[in-house]
Formats: sequence, C-alpha cells, structure tokens
Amino acid sequence: FYAAIAVYGYVQWSKPKIHITIKKVAVKHTLFFLTISIGFSILLGLIMSKTDADKTYYDAASTGFSLVATFMEIYKYALAWYFWIGINLFSIWLYQQKELNLFTVQMVLFTLLSINGAYQWHRKTQLS
Repeated sequence: FYAAIAVYGYVQWSKPKIHITIKKVAVKHTLFFLTISIGFSILLGLIMSKTDADKTYYDAASTGFSLVATFMEIYKYALAWYFWIGINLFSIWLYQQKELNLFTVQMVLFTLLSINGAYQWHRKTQLS
C-alpha cells in the first residue's frame, strides 16, 4: 500500500504545470485531520481485533494516523510532519513494548528526520 502511495505522491509532486506550495493548517482543519485519523484507527482496530494480533488498537492507531499523514504530506500540509513526529514517538514506545529493538532504533531515526522535515518546511513557509 505505501509503495503505491509513494508512487502517487511522486506523480503529484512531479507534475510540471502544478506547483504545490507548503500549506499551513487552521485549527478547524487540524481537528478534521485528527478526527479522520481517529476514525481510521477505530475502524482498523475493529477489523484487526478479529485476529490474534497483539496490541491491535495500538497498531491500528499507528496505521490510521500514518495514512492521514501520508496524504497530508502528498499535498504539502506542514501539519503532516507534526503527525509523523507523534506517530514515530508513539512507535518507539510500541516497538519497545514488543521488544523489537531494531525497529525502535529505526523509529528514532525517523523521528529525527521528521523533526528536520518540520523545520525545513517551517523555514520555507517563513520565507514565502
């Protein structure tokens, strides 16, 4: 799924006639994105609870918020980076709970990259 979304994002960002600028998000839109993320998380949690997976609702929350963050990033909403920071920090905790140390380290790196992304996009919005 994420590979297909990556291709879609690449196509969106590569369109020569369309210049997508980084967008700041109003509070009401932030609440909208949070509501959609929570909705996806609950729906995925209900589906995953039918399996024998461990921590289904935690995994579902990570996935639900990641889906929304991915689409926000495709359309260059600066809020996406803050979602990613939160998702990555949550994932650090989740992977530690499951004793998946390599994934924990990966999430630490992703958190640092997300902080850098937020900083870079914030700078670009200040310059324009």
